[in-house]
Amino acid sequence: MIVTASAEVYVGAEVSSRQKVPTPLRRMVLIVSSAVAFLTGFITAKQRRFNTSILQALNEIADLLDKDVKGRTTAKHTQESEAVIDELQKQVEALTARLALQEKRSADLLDQLKGQMLSSLDNGCIRCTDENMHQYDGLYLDFEDRFRGSRELIKERVREYLPLLKDAGVVGSDRCVVDLGCGRGEWLELLKEQGIHAQGIDLNRVMVEMCCERGLHVMECDAVSFLRNLPDASVGVVTGFHIVEHLSFELLIEMLDEALRVLTPGGFALFETPNPQNLIVGSWYFYLDPTHRNPLPSPTLKFLAEARGFSRVEIINLHLSDIPRLNEVSEVAKRFNEYYCGPMDYALVAWRD
Repeated sequence: MIVTASAEVYVGAEVSSRQKVPTPLRRMVLIVSSAVAFLTGFITAKQRRFNTSILQALNEIADLLDKDVKGRTTAKHTQESEAVIDELQKQVEALTARLALQEKRSADLLDQLKGQMLSSLDNGCIRCTDENMHQYDGLYLDFEDRFRGSRELIKERVREYLPLLKDAGVVGSDRCVVDLGCGRGEWLELLKEQGIHAQGIDLNRVMVEMCCERGLHVMECDAVSFLRNLPDASVGVVTGFHIVEHLSFELLIEMLDEALRVLTPGGFALFETPNPQNLIVGSWYFYLDPTHRNPLPSPTLKFLAEARGFSRVEIINLHLSDIPRLNEVSEVAKRFNEYYCGPMDYALVAWRD
């Protein structure tokens, strides 16, 4: 009896459902898992093409032998041909089994990577940045510790924003606060103490790990990329303390656009930044940080937020200089106090209808 064999080869496995991944990180899991599946397919591409070619050749040989056998009349030739076919059949079955094993290994690899990702999410810490970006992370943390101020000081400063969260209906709800450029995590820590769910984003691996050790939910990721992958109207509040001055104009606009898109109606975006109207800040203090790009006057940032579609935009002036003020007996003294003793920071608060 003549037996021919054919096989269809599939290497890789469909990634299982990700519906159990908590919002708003579901899309990030989808992207990373899909990327792993793509890379796995790329790695096995040559093997897959080789296997397919072998199977095709074997089937062609089997067809030729089948035709040859039909043309022979002696039992001896028929038996020899069938023996060859049987051997080829065994080889095809063995190859098919190897391919099935390879498929299972690919599926197991994807499941393992997915499990590691979910474990990272449960632990509040996940990474998705280039390994070559982090050689100065520890140095920048040292810089922050020297010039930013103590954790206690920063926590006390950002405490004044808590009433805004109540106005937005975030307190006591399941709506999330996303903090872009969370740094050492003072704001996240304060929100956790208030029982408010918050997700931090930062590129500095040392700071991310420090936040994770404190039990804070932090992702090592680019802020704008993170926002791009959030669903529409999925976040109660977007905050960013001293991040906008680090961005190019194009990234700043995209961050405003994405923040507006992901905010729920009644939510707001809050960005605190150095105030260059204070001449000491604008001419000296701002440039202490070598990663700053350029100062942003408050009218500029307010205009950009309004132009990108935020409905109600306000500026909150913060942190008066400790330079002794002059007695305002003249216009010159008044101007001196305004430009040298005025607020060193300001916050943009932009609401979505």
